[in-house]
Amino acid sequence: MLVPIRWSLCLAALCGIGCQSTQNGASSPSPSAPPPVPIQTATAEATTAAPSIDEAPPPKPTDPIETWFVEDKLVDCVGEGPMKCMRVRKGESGDTTLLYSPIEGFSHEPGFTYELKVEVTDVAEPMADASSKRYRLVEVVSKTEVK
Repeated sequence: MLVPIRWSLCLAALCGIGCQSTQNGASSPSPSAPPPVPIQTATAEATTAAPSIDEAPPPKPTDPIETWFVEDKLVDCVGEGPMKCMRVRKGESGDTTLLYSPIEGFSHEPGFTYELKVEVTDVAEPMADASSKRYRLVEVVSKTEVK
């Protein structure tokens, strides 16, 4: 059976001034009485250690860096309209595909093949008809002139 407990609280005690009881059981401030000491009970939340501000945040997953091989010529393709696309092969044994999106930081020079390290990230909310991936040049591993 639960028994209701009546607590009286003196707001002045919260400000550091003591309390004294009056005849009707109410509390009033008393400058000479020490403030009451709050009693804390342990709960599951209270016993869980909060992370220290000195701790480093958990490592963020890194975006994958892929090796791409780019052919020496741009080819005609149709994206949002007629355009020129790079032909790229992802990895040593991948299939060659057309790349409709630019690689940030890379400018293709016709007559050269390239081996590139490219960072690929997901675009959170791509615009209509836009790529859901973003490509950024990390490194030009090699640039070879085609004769």
